[in-house]
Amino acid sequence: MVTSDHGVLHGITRQTVLEMCDATGLATETRALPLAELLEADEVFLSSSGGGVIPVARVDDRFFSNGRAGPTALALRKRYFNWIGQDKFRTAVQHP
Repeated sequence: MVTSDHGVLHGITRQTVLEMCDATGLATETRALPLAELLEADEVFLSSSGGGVIPVARVDDRFFSNGRAGPTALALRKRYFNWIGQDKFRTAVQHP
């Protein structure tokens, strides 16, 4: 998996996705990601705090994974929501 090293939010959700990739043995690279390379990808996904891992099926006229969510993105999405449901990955917030 390749993620850009600039022009993206280096937030906790992105870091969580990188940690999930590491935990599953999925190699990651953080570096410049030219548009031409992105458009040649087998799968594409975004990460966000509200949506977790969000598969991308299309950018302009380019379809990824036959226009559907790919297996890697779907597996990471499932793992993300499993992870955030575990107490060890959350910090309790006290409410009066």
